[in-house]
Amino acid sequence: MCCTVRTDLTDVLRRLLIVEKHDFDGIIIETTGLADPAPIAQTFFVEPDIVERCTLDAIITVVDVKHVMQHLDEKRPEGVENETLEQIAFADKLLLSKCDLVDEDYLAKVIARVRSVNTTAEIIRVTNGVIDPNLLLNIQSFSLDKCIDKEPDFLNTDAEHQHDESVTSVSLVTRDPMMWGPIEDWMRALVETK
Repeated sequence: MCCTVRTDLTDVLRRLLIVEKHDFDGIIIETTGLADPAPIAQTFFVEPDIVERCTLDAIITVVDVKHVMQHLDEKRPEGVENETLEQIAFADKLLLSKCDLVDEDYLAKVIARVRSVNTTAEIIRVTNGVIDPNLLLNIQSFSLDKCIDKEPDFLNTDAEHQHDESVTSVSLVTRDPMMWGPIEDWMRALVETK
């Protein structure tokens, strides 16, 4: 989910919880890598129907230790947020992935840099995506007070959010059946050359 579609999240949650009256043990929301978590988290504090039925358990961020430094150091145009910083700053837990792909010295630098952005989040090293789900679910880690300390305008739903316009997407649509092999070859070539 992208942070700019908070109203869509509200609509879906209302439909599932109020109209269809589902009784969930939990709802896991995954944001895009470019999402600011604040607008999505706001949903659980500013929408009365949602506040009544849901509790935000935790914001968990996966940090790709092999590539995170380049994203933390990216220069952004004036007014454009660095979503990598935002995701790390708002996290209650930070899962460091790909730890097996870097040496201990580099990993220590990443941890120090991440700690400089978020001093309170629990850091968990993850290798090959293996983690005990009990470390992620029903952990009651989110604190509204802590969040407001970091971002005083957190509950201000009118706050402006601007994405980096250098990130774009393309959609190709066809009604005809397609062979997956040539598409895979084209995608691989595209990734390698662009």
